[in-house]
Amino acid sequence: MFKEYGVKLQLRDARVSTKIGHATREKLGLDIAAQVKKKGGNKKFDWQRWNTKVFPRLFGQPDALKYSPEVVAIVMSLLYDTIRTDPEQAVADLVEFNRASLERRNSFQAEQDDDLDDLDDELDDDLDDEASDELDDDLDEELDEDLEEDDE
Repeated sequence: MFKEYGVKLQLRDARVSTKIGHATREKLGLDIAAQVKKKGGNKKFDWQRWNTKVFPRLFGQPDALKYSPEVVAIVMSLLYDTIRTDPEQAVADLVEFNRASLERRNSFQAEQDDDLDDLDDELDDDLDDEASDELDDDLDEELDEDLEEDDE
């Protein structure tokens, strides 16, 4: 594949590990962000800092974890009752969380794209209406001028 297309496909284990990394980063980030917001005060959760500084120090990059996916999954199962304690099941739970999260993001993006398309259509309609109104005004003026010439 690499010779033909210049890409190397990830093996299954690497794909699962990446999904575990992304799921862990998002789930922990959402939880911490909610707790910071609930606490109030002047501190705000900074997603950029979480994604680029804090999470990598704890676990590594989502696609290059410091620990095996099973270890990360077990740690997450200690924090969340929605993640089962058996390592294989915990991995499956995080993979499912990642799948659902990706689906939500894609759905949100599709809704935004649809909203932008609708807005674009409305703007086009408004511009068409304005152009049509201007054309009608021009035609009315020409007709008025023709009628005035006929009256003379």
